[in-house]
Amino acid sequence: MKVTSICPLYIRITSRLRQATKQDERNYDFFMITMIMQFIATQAFLTLVSLPILTAWGLPTSWWSPLGNLLFSPILSVYLFCAVLVFFSEMLCIPNMPLIWILDTISNLWLWCMSLLPSHATIGFARPHACLLIGILIAAFFVAWVLRRASYALRALVLILILCCTSVMLKYTTTAPNGIYTIEQEAMHITCAHSQGAIALIAQDSCLARKPSPESWFAYQMMSEIVAQTGAVAIDHFVLLHPRQRLFDALTALCQQVTIKNIYLPLWEGLLNPKTWRAYARMKRVIQEHGGKVHILKDCTTVNMSSDMKLTFTKTDKKHAYQDAQYSGYTFDQSRNTGDALPR
Repeated sequence: MKVTSICPLYIRITSRLRQATKQDERNYDFFMITMIMQFIATQAFLTLVSLPILTAWGLPTSWWSPLGNLLFSPILSVYLFCAVLVFFSEMLCIPNMPLIWILDTISNLWLWCMSLLPSHATIGFARPHACLLIGILIAAFFVAWVLRRASYALRALVLILILCCTSVMLKYTTTAPNGIYTIEQEAMHITCAHSQGAIALIAQDSCLARKPSPESWFAYQMMSEIVAQTGAVAIDHFVLLHPRQRLFDALTALCQQVTIKNIYLPLWEGLLNPKTWRAYARMKRVIQEHGGKVHILKDCTTVNMSSDMKLTFTKTDKKHAYQDAQYSGYTFDQSRNTGDALPR
């Protein structure tokens, strides 16, 4: 065959290969865009459906959830697979230390990534009327049914708009009344003061330290009730009138999950055992690492909640004993703040 007849054949073959390559690239780009739009639409629908459920339970919503689902779904699958293997290996008495090490490593990685999130990554909503929450659920499924044949991009756009409008409606139409009320569950109670979005908690009873797990009660029952009642996800002031070692440990664990700006406690006289001192030092260090402060109550301490409310704590003559130490009792009064509120 002559060279002049080979060249056109080579040109036609290379031209068709280039066209096929470009077509494959276009198909790949279209496939990736479709997958991304499908993921966004699915996450928007799931977030819209879970929003009223989380609000009814008093749980905050994180705007980082879609990104977390995208990045950590494979890691979660590996974690669940290893957990199942550990379960069956325990039943069959098979050594499973490598699997346990993998589970521990994944847990530490997950907690480390969560610690990198900013403190304002979550938003809470005060619990509205049940009819409104049911209406949001019905609207989410109705929109998904209407747009079942639409493109993924249109579904994602409509669902995101509805999600944003629903969040704004829940945040600014459901307002919690200002005042003081008591959170009481399972014979454990704590006083909560709310004014213009500011939250102050007053632990007036030492019975909190006698419960099996005050850490769990603080983190789940108490915070869920605060979010459901006020929509707040941070604590501006926490007043601990009866310092105890277990309460120090509970506040140390709580401040790693929830923002606590200020902690107040009375000054004690005498000796505390080394475990209590270490618990107090650890609480103070962790609070300061997270941007909070620890204050000592004086003879008369005023906590400015907002321009409308202040709490005044006054020392009494009654003395309380704990271990080999004593501390004074305090009473508090609510009044209207006639001056400018201190920065929260």
